[in-house]
Amino acid sequence: SSPCSNVAPAQAYLNLYNDIEDAPAHERVSRWLGDDIAESVHEGFEAFLMLASPEPTAQQIAHSHANGRFSGAGYILIAALAERYRKKIGVEDLSNERLMAGLFQLLHSRVDHHAGVPELFRYVETAVRDRGIWNEAMRMFYEPQLHECNQHVEGLYRLMRDPLDLEMSTVFAGEWLQRFTNLVSGIEIELIERLIRSSRLEILRDLLGQRLILASEERRLNWIAIGLIVDFSSTAIYLKTQQILPELFWYIRDRVGDRSSNDVSISPLTAGQREWIVETFRSSWPMVGRPSGTTSGNSNAWDASSFISNQISRIGAAAKT
Repeated sequence: SSPCSNVAPAQAYLNLYNDIEDAPAHERVSRWLGDDIAESVHEGFEAFLMLASPEPTAQQIAHSHANGRFSGAGYILIAALAERYRKKIGVEDLSNERLMAGLFQLLHSRVDHHAGVPELFRYVETAVRDRGIWNEAMRMFYEPQLHECNQHVEGLYRLMRDPLDLEMSTVFAGEWLQRFTNLVSGIEIELIERLIRSSRLEILRDLLGQRLILASEERRLNWIAIGLIVDFSSTAIYLKTQQILPELFWYIRDRVGDRSSNDVSISPLTAGQREWIVETFRSSWPMVGRPSGTTSGNSNAWDASSFISNQISRIGAAAKT
């Protein structure tokens, strides 16, 4: 059967039809179409996986995802890989391109959980890693999304924090910040945080000059906060010529944060940095006690008081040593 005719059966296999959801994945097509047709459909899944000139390719999937498009043929790809996993056939005969295509489709949809085969993603990921093409795959999947300045980049949070990928993700974060200059603030912060946690402050220092003149006020405030961490003297001098908004406090707090993660090697703030924070923001955020009862959010007046008090305590502790 043609790939187009297998899209709906693949959707049934992946539990995207409500009337057969109580069956395991490999029985859903036969429940829907009968055993004879189901056998042909499953053969069609495998045939699609082995096409000499497949579409969509891994690169096409990555670019489609970056532009908010999804090909129904991707469901066939996932169903075919799920069948291989169930039958323990292995993927040694698949090309690198087909493995990456399957990985990208799963990163895009994560329909494997809904389908009842949650182990499938790890199965495909492990195969890609074992081939030694993980770095290539991650570049191919993420860079189109960064190029399009997407508001949300699927899986970037995980990539920047996965203990298996710290060295790779640190390299990527530095390269991507330099190459993609118009990222939305949230995406940019993910990359910045990876560099801070990996103590690659020199990369951020090199980017400061161009980032401090950004038109986006949110991004500019964030880079001022970064400057106070990675190049305190120069940034403090720069701020003497600028109006310091009370909101800058929160950007500093968020970038300093609670760096207790086990992959953190950044040095703590110096006494001079802490003194500057206290002197600059104590009048904007006077002491306020946390109210009794339930509260929400972490940018309340008492949160500011707590952070400033913590800086004062650390200044005092440093003076005693």
